[in-house]
Amino acid sequence: STSHKIYSIDKWTTKELKDYWNIDSENFFLYPEIKVDELISKEKVKKKNQIVIFGRIAPNKSIEESIKIFALGTKNFPDYNLIIMGGKTADTKEYIQKLKELMMELGISERVEIIKSPSFDELKKILQESKIIIDSQKEINLTMTSLEAMAAGNVVLGYKNSGGYIDILDNGKFGYGFLNEEDGGEKLKEIIEKINKGKINIAASIKRAQDFGKDRFLKTLKIILGEK
Repeated sequence: STSHKIYSIDKWTTKELKDYWNIDSENFFLYPEIKVDELISKEKVKKKNQIVIFGRIAPNKSIEESIKIFALGTKNFPDYNLIIMGGKTADTKEYIQKLKELMMELGISERVEIIKSPSFDELKKILQESKIIIDSQKEINLTMTSLEAMAAGNVVLGYKNSGGYIDILDNGKFGYGFLNEEDGGEKLKEIIEKINKGKINIAASIKRAQDFGKDRFLKTLKIILGEK
């Protein structure tokens, strides 16, 4: 029926629908509900020189690219460590071995820890103590993990052709984007330098993460249902 309307979950998906299927959707987005409030620290947490890669530990998550960006971006900051954490899949064991070989090649093995299937409390603690999340996933809609890290006070460094950069970071207004590994390494170096000089406003990023919480989701849903 011509009276039906299509609502995308984000701007990136709207563009994909138009580009690949010539489907028009409303310029109004039903962003998914993310439980960001549980990750916002109620008291000041001391941050470590720690960067995270967060999500399922699986080949489709482009973790190799994120590791290379970490190695490039922290070349002048050897006091920075990396934590890779997330759920396991059938491929995880073999994939971790591949990642460890890459770390050896890059000479960063001693600065990297891999945590499989962390509990929520462990995940929350690590995110709140970290400063930066690297997300190298390409051509996907917005990711829950970047938002959760953002709520916990992390600067997001994400691939530009993704829903995370377009929707969550508002094309770089609330974080940083990169085009390839070399660009990502340069951006990471810039972020660390700015953090060290106190030139990054984490409070604005935390506030932005709250835009994707329960209240925003329910408000948007009511508006959409009210139009039917």
